[in-house]
Parts: sequence; structure tokens; C-alpha cells
Amino acid sequence: MAAPWCYSSTLGNVPWYYASTSVLCQHLTHWSALQALDAWEQACAAIEKREEVLVELQSFEEAASDPARFFARGHLGSSVARLEEAKQRDKLHQALDQRGQEVSQIIRKIFSQYGDQVSYNGRFYQEKMSYDRTEMLYWLQQERRKEVLKPAIRTLHIELPPI
Repeated sequence: MAAPWCYSSTLGNVPWYYASTSVLCQHLTHWSALQALDAWEQACAAIEKREEVLVELQSFEEAASDPARFFARGHLGSSVARLEEAKQRDKLHQALDQRGQEVSQIIRKIFSQYGDQVSYNGRFYQEKMSYDRTEMLYWLQQERRKEVLKPAIRTLHIELPPI
């Protein structure tokens, strides 16, 4: 029976009993580094896709949560338009949930296999995902508040603290 072969980046294909322990360890370390890199690239791609959906949801909410739309004439002010908004909102939330599940799965894999935490702008991404929708709506509300208060601010010559 022929001896099993082992591939070493420094020695090429050699019988397993000729591969020194250090060369084999280097090979395994190199292999696990490549696997870790692949997992991180998957995480980055999944996070990027989720963030794209989040941006799309935010731009939708900017328009769909404007109270002036209720007083618009024609189709934009109709109940049919509200139903269309609800369908679009549900579609975006489902897409965000689906992307979030994909990201969570990859994040768990990275943590369990490599002990690494995935962060985004200094925050653990798993935690960020749980607050994204609430924070998005909060900041949208703050921007609207700022716009409503602009005339009063000009009249009273005061400054609001930055958002």
C-alpha cells in the first residue's frame, strides 16, 4: 500500500512521514488563516448587503413617514397609497430580517471558530443590528423636529444643540 501524501508549501508533495512537524503546523496555520479570511470576507459581504437594505429602508421611511403625505391630493393622499407603502415597508423589513439572519449566522461562525467579534464603526455588529430600526426612526424624528423648529429658532435667535 502506498504511503499517504501531504502537501507542504515549502516541500511540495511529500509522504506524510517526511513532513516535519513545523512544516505541517505552518501548513495547517496557513490553511486556518485562509479559512478565517474567507469567513471574514463572507461577513463583510453579508454586512454590506444588509446595510444597503437598511439605507433603502431609511430612504423609504423618510418619504413614507412624512405627515404631509396624508394631505396630498390625488393618488399620493389616498388610502391605496398607504396600502402600497405598507406592502413596500413589509418587503423591506423582510429583506432586512433575511439579511440579518445571514449576518448573524456568519458572525456566530466567526466567534465560535476563531473567537473574533465582528464590529462596525466601533460597535459589535450583532448588537447594532438589534437597535438599527429604532435608531433610524429616532434620528428621522430628530431631523423632522429640527425642521419644524427652524422658524422659531430664527425668530428667537437661539441655537439648538447638535443632533
